[in-house]
Amino acid sequence: METGITEPGGGAVFFDDLVRQTMAVDLSELMEPAPPRKQRSKGKSRQEGSIVAEVEREAVLAMVDQMEAVKKEEVLAISYPEDVAGWTAAISEWLQTALLPVSTAEISCGLKMLWVEV
Repeated sequence: METGITEPGGGAVFFDDLVRQTMAVDLSELMEPAPPRKQRSKGKSRQEGSIVAEVEREAVLAMVDQMEAVKKEEVLAISYPEDVAGWTAAISEWLQTALLPVSTAEISCGLKMLWVEV
């Protein structure tokens, strides 16, 4: 059984003259010109009072070793011991007493543990 409703004729060709496909906008009139850059003078006057000096290779290597040792000590000083088995046991025990589903924040507060530990 046909209802008599048909599609409008013309197709895509009908809209070609009505729809704009591309657009170009010239914004050059709205832009301010860039300020001129100052040229640096290449004179030897800046070398006076220089703190640059030659350093022996061994001294530089010793300094690098010392810096690496200090960084390692700093990292170990701010780190904490990881007891994953202890954390897991505490969380499991706490979850058995909880009646409802709980969020990570509630576990963290309930056990007084850091988020990293939970």
